[in-house]
Amino acid sequence: MRELRWAAEALDDLDRIAVFNEQRSFEWALRVQHAITRQAERLVEAPLRAPRQPGSQDRTVLISDFQYVLTYAVDSAFVVVKSIRHTWEDR
Repeated sequence: MRELRWAAEALDDLDRIAVFNEQRSFEWALRVQHAITRQAERLVEAPLRAPRQPGSQDRTVLISDFQYVLTYAVDSAFVVVKSIRHTWEDR
């Protein structure tokens, strides 16, 4: 079984998302953080379920309840979460 890893950018994204959502409420921020981390942990069980992005080895999965997109990469040993963004974000 593969191990879950978080890239530095993804950890920065988690912090940024938490700060933003805490403006709404602390409880909301916790719910969002929990959904994101739970989705990342699920990727270890079925890492190839999302299709590759065109021209890339990266894959994306939508956390539909909160409209966040998690970008990740898979190799033989790891699932690496690379970034997290809201669908409304312009990056």
